[in-house]
Amino acid sequence: MLSNRISVIGLCISSLIIACDPRVDTPIAPEGEAAVVADALAVSSKKPSVETFRFSTDDVIAVTMASGGLFAPSPASIPTFDEPEIADGFLLAFKLYDEQGNLRGFGTEQEVLDLPNARTFTTYTLTLMDEGTLMLAQTEDLTVLLAEVEDMLATGELIRTYPTPLRTLSTIPETARIVGGTGKFVKAKGTFREFSIAHTIDLVNRDHDLEIELEIELK
Repeated sequence: MLSNRISVIGLCISSLIIACDPRVDTPIAPEGEAAVVADALAVSSKKPSVETFRFSTDDVIAVTMASGGLFAPSPASIPTFDEPEIADGFLLAFKLYDEQGNLRGFGTEQEVLDLPNARTFTTYTLTLMDEGTLMLAQTEDLTVLLAEVEDMLATGELIRTYPTPLRTLSTIPETARIVGGTGKFVKAKGTFREFSIAHTIDLVNRDHDLEIELEIELK
């Protein structure tokens, strides 16, 4: 990228010098060279695009994990992850909306839980209709959420509602990335951040009022 910019700057300076010198006829760049310059300029001026997607617990189609976990399996008949080989797993399917509230597609979230270290290793697939599918990966920090749960258990406040929603950045810096895609995202690269927004945590029914925001930066 830097070498492209240096080459472009050098070409521009040379052209300016020639154009300003009355003793020199202005040359016409060969077609191939002009194309290289145009491509380099396009690359150097291209800015990352940022788009925010969200879903809430009301948008969940299915969720499962080991029996007795933080989330109640839904629908009730869905198999749970009780086998030792997958007991630390979590799976969620949901409808996906953009920042303006438009339904854009659907997605899945897969997690491998590391509760002793308050971490999860998380992947997402986000399918946007008529566009393609994005695949994301990150490591999340569960410190804030688990601290809330521990405090609720300690105080006996098993249902906690937040007048001001509890908003936390769960993405651990430098861990989130776009790992692949299909359709228009087949060559996608970039990063993202996940924000968790809690309105109510209900440890009695394991039926929470939560929102997730995914702020995706495509490069």
